[in-house]
Amino acid sequence: MEQNLQEALENFDAATGDIAALRRLMAFSRRFVQGLRVQQLPSHLDLQLLFNAMEHSPASLAVSYGQRCVGMDYDRASFGASLADCRCLARGLALTETLVVLELSNNGLDDDKLRMLASGLADNISVTHLNLSHNRISDRGVRALAKLLDKSSVLSLLDLADNHLHADSGRALARALGHSRALVSLNLRLNRLGDEGCAALCDALARAQVPAAARPAAAGSSAGGNSSSTSGSQQPQQQQQMAPLERLNISSNGAGAGLLPSLCSMLRSNRTLAELDVSSNTFSEHVAQELLSAVSSSALLGLDVRGCALGATAEAAISEEVLGRLAKIERKRLLGA
Repeated sequence: MEQNLQEALENFDAATGDIAALRRLMAFSRRFVQGLRVQQLPSHLDLQLLFNAMEHSPASLAVSYGQRCVGMDYDRASFGASLADCRCLARGLALTETLVVLELSNNGLDDDKLRMLASGLADNISVTHLNLSHNRISDRGVRALAKLLDKSSVLSLLDLADNHLHADSGRALARALGHSRALVSLNLRLNRLGDEGCAALCDALARAQVPAAARPAAAGSSAGGNSSSTSGSQQPQQQQQMAPLERLNISSNGAGAGLLPSLCSMLRSNRTLAELDVSSNTFSEHVAQELLSAVSSSALLGLDVRGCALGATAEAAISEEVLGRLAKIERKRLLGA
């Protein structure tokens, strides 16, 4: 049923197609379709129709606004989502309560189109996975998106790989990490954050608070008077700033040795981040020992430093440190400790 509906959407002709028949097919398919991957949409169909007709489905939607097998009839204007497409999709996103995964990779989305989509995501309470990779989004669009990552946001996975993000985007997302309660995975691979943008993210994660249950009691918690009430009132506020991020990818972002102080500080203090990818940035062999020392103090279970000019020996030592930590955790699990 999913393939049948997918083909109907991909081959629909807005000029000659029967929209009523397509609506009936959507309504009939709603009990059977959980995920849709539309690989072309030459009709630029209003996707609000899809959400209206299918009610409690789909849970996953991937859309590519373009055409396949065009040959000599290639027309650049036929590829990518238009502002009108984004407006229609935003209206659908504001209505759906079942869509969990939304993939809009490689659709030529720019800042204006993303801002339009953000207007629909602002009222959405179901989308937890958002893939916006391989588009043309830059700082202005990311600032609009970052505003959605507040305390009420349910977005847990955000993929912005291969866009046009600079340092301002890194700073905007860093501020968002201080408010989001749900975001656990952030992919910023193949952008242009540089030292400043990457450092802003690392600084935000370095300030992430460990949950109170895992944190020792404050030194002044047993003191009486105003000092006790002040300490008690400040501790929950610090906990509210906790960023739950577990996976971060900032590979290929033009970062260099200027990132190292923030990176090492984050590795030593953050206890929530489990996987970090900083590959294909430009460090140097001179900082390898400092980075290894920070990694040994971290809680990381996965770290990719390939292509960072650290040298083969340092890369092997860092990899061995992380793998050794994984092996200890696995032994504890097997022994039931």
